[in-house]
Amino acid sequence: MKILQEKARREDIVVQQISSTRRQLGFNPLSEQQLDSWVTDWLKVLAVVPTERIEECFTLAMQHHRDGPFAVCEVIMAWTEIKAELDRKAIQEKPIITDAKELIRCQQCFGSGWIRIERIVDARKITGVKRCNCESDKVVDLSPGLPMPEDFKRAKREFIRNHSFNALKHIELDEDEDS
Repeated sequence: MKILQEKARREDIVVQQISSTRRQLGFNPLSEQQLDSWVTDWLKVLAVVPTERIEECFTLAMQHHRDGPFAVCEVIMAWTEIKAELDRKAIQEKPIITDAKELIRCQQCFGSGWIRIERIVDARKITGVKRCNCESDKVVDLSPGLPMPEDFKRAKREFIRNHSFNALKHIELDEDEDS
């Protein structure tokens, strides 16, 4: 019963959105039979979009639409963009856990324990890191190529050795760190 209600709700949203976008683009309304056919076809493609995001996807797709007929692929591209943003936010907001306790994110180091710094010395820009004064007592920063204090290098090396799985294959230890 609940599945049928959800399906009917999705169908209603797609009917409203197709009719609305055609009206906004200056196209004639579809006949009842044409609209049913469009909705059936679009629902198949829009199956990857959560019901609560369909209207948002149509709106974003319309904002990016330029010329010609409005296509379902534009709505899917909008969903891809929205999903990428949601994923990015989820990663950024994911709490850092060390020693089985959750850290409160510091606004300077964002829980890494290190602040990136830039200084101008002899007309050259020098980039590095320095220890943050927050509660973060463990360091798990995998940024390659930055000058690092010795304890940071050890922490990076230890983390990579303890977490060597496919997602970390792209990180390589410098030769001076292996010693």
